[in-house]
Amino acid sequence: MSYIAKLDILKGNKPPNYNALDSWYFSKGLTADGKEVINSKGTNATIKQSFCAKSDNATGYLTIPSFELTKATSFDLSVDIFDMGAQTAGSSNRQTLWSNGSEYVAITDVVGAVFFILDSADLDYYLTYNFTSGVIYTGANFNIQFTKEAGSNEVSCTISNYDNGNVETKSDIPDNSKDFKTTSFDKFGARNTDRFLRACFNNESVTVNSTLLANRPYQGSIYDVSGNSNDATIVGTVDLYERQDEFHYNIVNGFDKYVDDATGLVYIYVPYVSGFPVVSSVSGYTKVTENPAGGNNIPESSFDFTDSVMDKSNVLIWPPEIRASIYYDVTNPFRWHSSELTIAVLSTILDAYKGIVFIWDDQSDFIKDGDDYQVDGGGNYQIDSSGVLSKSQNLLRYNAVQSEPTLGRIINWIVKKGGK
Repeated sequence: MSYIAKLDILKGNKPPNYNALDSWYFSKGLTADGKEVINSKGTNATIKQSFCAKSDNATGYLTIPSFELTKATSFDLSVDIFDMGAQTAGSSNRQTLWSNGSEYVAITDVVGAVFFILDSADLDYYLTYNFTSGVIYTGANFNIQFTKEAGSNEVSCTISNYDNGNVETKSDIPDNSKDFKTTSFDKFGARNTDRFLRACFNNESVTVNSTLLANRPYQGSIYDVSGNSNDATIVGTVDLYERQDEFHYNIVNGFDKYVDDATGLVYIYVPYVSGFPVVSSVSGYTKVTENPAGGNNIPESSFDFTDSVMDKSNVLIWPPEIRASIYYDVTNPFRWHSSELTIAVLSTILDAYKGIVFIWDDQSDFIKDGDDYQVDGGGNYQIDSSGVLSKSQNLLRYNAVQSEPTLGRIINWIVKKGGK
């Protein structure tokens, strides 16, 4: 006769365990490229949805401390572009990177073109780079870099596409053989009040004569991390909290999080350099957290896990609160926002499992007291093979091939302990 007990099958690799998550992932640091959290026991978790900056395409751009380019100087200008926007008609389809109000550097996906224009009126210095469709297009994510050697009139442009890995370099000199015109740039993201950059951007870097003048990550702030304090200033509306999946300066290097004193709704993320914040205070703001590099304290990003226990859609593992979260993505239940992975949050989730003893069977199922579970008709239930009985962190592993009476004794032990 089959033995029927009041049990419930909880499927999954193991009950939720924040200690295991911390030891598997967050204590092991990041991969060399800063794009994954290392899992010592399996597949790494990919970092997603870090901040980037984006104009409203109507008023927003940045003013930056001026830098000068001449024929005599070498330079290296670079910026990451994410989700490049669609173009508008006419010459205004150009999206400006660096500018001084008339001279500018611009991109477009109409013909996959890039422009380096140092005299828009007389076209004394006008470069055009035509790229293939595989590197620059609507929706593209890429790095764009401009380089010039000292004393040269030739400027090279390289686009490295993050989506497909394509890299292409073009070089050009003016058709009229004019010398490189001495030009200063003091804006980023618009020519003046037009030709706005319709994309998210990060990691703007300016190097002149092999000297780094500015490096602005644009991850929740406009601070420069080059050591020169060449911070940007927002004009109009620029959102510093858009999302992208490739560049994670704050996670790799650390940051302090500040909230404004007036409303408590506006945040600034001050980046670290070599373990220290670039500024020690922000006027009108109060520091709420310090987040050094590494560790599970990354309240701006998300992680894509592959381990089955991290599947939020599994109602037998995760309680309803998880799926009620604003961060729950039904199309990607393995994505966790970092704020969901704090010890406090996971401890709250674990409250639903406190006082429960789990039995782990050979199918990686968990059985806990609660609902009906029926032993097979032959009177045997295979749990596992090594014959060890142990209780550890709410988990009772009974590893043996057991007959119905033995299973009955286990169930009686659970009932006697009251599930404690």
